[in-house]
Amino acid sequence: MSKGRPTYEQLEKKIRELQKEVKDKKEAYDTFIKWIDQKTREFESYKSTADLLELYLDEDWHIIFNSNSFTLLTENIVGLRVRREHVRNFLKEGHFDKIQEYLDKLDAIKKLPYAKSGAWELIYKGPLDSEKVGKDWMPFSFSGINQWKIENGKIIHRPAIKNEEDCYLMTAKEYGNAEKDLKVKFKVRTSNNKELTRDLSLVLSGASSEVGIHPDLVGYTACSGSKENTEGRIQRTGISLVVVREELAPDTEYQITVERTGGRLTRELINLNNGEKGQYLEAIDPDAIYDKQNHIGFTTFSGEAVIYDLEIYTRKSLFSIDQFKIPFDAEVGIRDEKLEGKVFKLRTGKYATAGESLNLLLFEDITERKRVEDELKISREQLRELAAHLQLIREEERSQIAREIHDELGQALTALHLDLLSLKKKLPKNQDAVFKRIDSMLNLIDSSNKSVHRISTNLRPGLLDDLGLTAAIEWQLEEFQIRTGIKCEINLDSEVNVSDENLSITVFRIFQEALTNVVRHAKATRVSVELKKENGKLVLKVKDNGIGIKDSQISDSRSFGLIGIRERLFPWEGELEITGIPNRETSLTVIIPLKRR
Repeated sequence: MSKGRPTYEQLEKKIRELQKEVKDKKEAYDTFIKWIDQKTREFESYKSTADLLELYLDEDWHIIFNSNSFTLLTENIVGLRVRREHVRNFLKEGHFDKIQEYLDKLDAIKKLPYAKSGAWELIYKGPLDSEKVGKDWMPFSFSGINQWKIENGKIIHRPAIKNEEDCYLMTAKEYGNAEKDLKVKFKVRTSNNKELTRDLSLVLSGASSEVGIHPDLVGYTACSGSKENTEGRIQRTGISLVVVREELAPDTEYQITVERTGGRLTRELINLNNGEKGQYLEAIDPDAIYDKQNHIGFTTFSGEAVIYDLEIYTRKSLFSIDQFKIPFDAEVGIRDEKLEGKVFKLRTGKYATAGESLNLLLFEDITERKRVEDELKISREQLRELAAHLQLIREEERSQIAREIHDELGQALTALHLDLLSLKKKLPKNQDAVFKRIDSMLNLIDSSNKSVHRISTNLRPGLLDDLGLTAAIEWQLEEFQIRTGIKCEINLDSEVNVSDENLSITVFRIFQEALTNVVRHAKATRVSVELKKENGKLVLKVKDNGIGIKDSQISDSRSFGLIGIRERLFPWEGELEITGIPNRETSLTVIIPLKRR
């Protein structure tokens, strides 16, 4: 080898060192990912239960049990629980009505005509031996070790007791969405070893295992048994919608059917060894989320299970997702002198044990959060009032400056123009050079006079004060058409008569900003303007045939023109509506009540 070039042995040694370095970094990375996943689960679990006070009630909302944390908060709960009093007597007067209002909405959803839904269409039956884990089915676990396999038409999870971790297997494909109902039917045989008979869960509308999070943190979990094999539930994002006590027997074949119709979820469980049915689970999700990812899969906590005869059905949904979006968002107080001023946010759920169905209320102390929110709200109101006040002062200053420019500077230029004309008349006839210089000065004075008029008009259009809003808008649009070459159409309602000077200038400035946006962004060739009075409201509509504003631009915090329009409207309790159709049009509509509330 030539001088300075490494030998083969040196290269081989360097390669081994690099391979070891890569291996060490990969192990460190895998450890980090495992830690992140574990902390994600812990965080989600903590977030949904931390600092929550639990109250258990019967079907008629009488208190029968409470968490220890509640006893520490208020001793009154003990007497209420012993006497099984209605929760109405625990909450401040009228606050139970908030719960009742929600229950009425929930009851109406439960009574929807689910039975009238159409027939199910079978879209998957398997698993097929040709399907592969890692291709058609995606595994996920903390350790990264795959315990799943497909063999002889069955999905098999091999036990991993030493790992003590959740193991997921999710479909690569997505099934169902907001427009389609979903049904999953399958059989499972539990391990003949009771120690390995762990929880078994079906995940609906879950995340893909490839995204590196817990798939069931996204969708719904229909669970048969928990880690201790004692709890079954339908849950979403760590929040239990329905919880029951149940136990999976070892060496037993079960058939499980989970249906999602609209925002209603049900689970049926049958012990095929003896024909006994498990408790029927039914839940209405008022925060329906199945318009996101829609992967389907299974999870077990390190246990042993064989899943087979899997069938997936869909059908066009009879119900809109919006029908189910009635999130329970109530803030209540508790009847206790020591807790006066405290504000609690409620969550509600169901809990079943020994065949008895219980109502569950979770209380979260949000007093401090409310205090901060109220202070921010007051501060925001003050800032808006200040902005409106500064806007008013600005308009007054512009009006004053416009008058001074027009009156004083305009009068001075006019006087100068007259003096020069007088001087020209008194000069001898043979002063051509002087006459030429005077004519040039007169032209400059005329040009300056026009500039003075233009500047004062821009600062405060005289037409606005003299002839009103409609005349000012008509004049401004004519000027806009001459300056830009954009064809303009106008439709002014003769009934529009705005007597409030401040409201007139507000609408006029919004109109000017709308035209400015057309020039800057729209690439339009035509603009139409409509000003009318409708149902006691003043309506201004500006529409162009340009490229169309995007939703991201409407909500962009840097769209200062739109922010300025909204702030101008705030003191008048006005509304701003903006819509855009790509490559077709943008429409801006301002609506202001003429009688302010």
